Amino acid sequence: MKIIEERIAQRRDELARLPFFAFVEDDSLPPRERLAFAPYLAFFVMGFGDFNKYLLRDLDSNDPWQQVINEHTREDDHHWRWYLDDLRKLERARVLPFTDVLRFLWAEHTSKARQFLYRLCGLVHGADPRLRLAITQAVEGTGWVFFDGVAAAARSFTEETGMQLTYFGHFHMERETGHVMASGEALHAVEQLVLPEALRPAALEAVDLVFAAARAFIEEVWDNVQRDRRESENARRQAVAPA
Repeated sequence: MKIIEERIAQRRDELARLPFFAFVEDDSLPPRERLAFAPYLAFFVMGFGDFNKYLLRDLDSNDPWQQVINEHTREDDHHWRWYLDDLRKLERARVLPFTDVLRFLWAEHTSKARQFLYRLCGLVHGADPRLRLAITQAVEGTGWVFFDGVAAAARSFTEETGMQLTYFGHFHMERETGHVMASGEALHAVEQLVLPEALRPAALEAVDLVFAAARAFIEEVWDNVQRDRRESENARRQAVAPA
């Protein structure tokens, strides 16, 4: 997997340079403002649990690499619960009419969240388990960049409020190693896996596709953050403007 790990490391470095991360790491801003993007993750976070349970996991397979992946999915299929808890703590869990929720989740300005998840579904469907393993490593790589980037804002939030954030904070970050979660001999096997020559081009392409979709998603979140900040500032100015 060395060639895959090298490509993932390269793409991780590129992803970490996006303007979104400079914003969330800016400690001159209030932590709630830096974490106000949280609702824009909703479709991906909630769907990612299903992706792990129903697409990436294959309980009918006897392939040893698929067994490693199955073990990993059991770690990743329930993180949405942490996300919902953090939305409540961030006071972003507003009650909306169900139709408004649907419009938000399937809006054009949240389409990259959906496309990221759909891309992952397409990549793993029917793929060789060793290729699935490379894809899973790439997904973990994107997660590591994201949670490393938002960790400081989560710490600032805890210092300000006394409330620990589970999804955005150190609890989740400690579980986002950037590698497939495995144990014992399985972990050693993953580290030593040599992809067959015939699979390497597809694996490298899959890594690039995963990171491209993640980049588009994060750039979309950043666009939404900037729009929300402009609208908030305009509303503030109108509120203080003389009649």
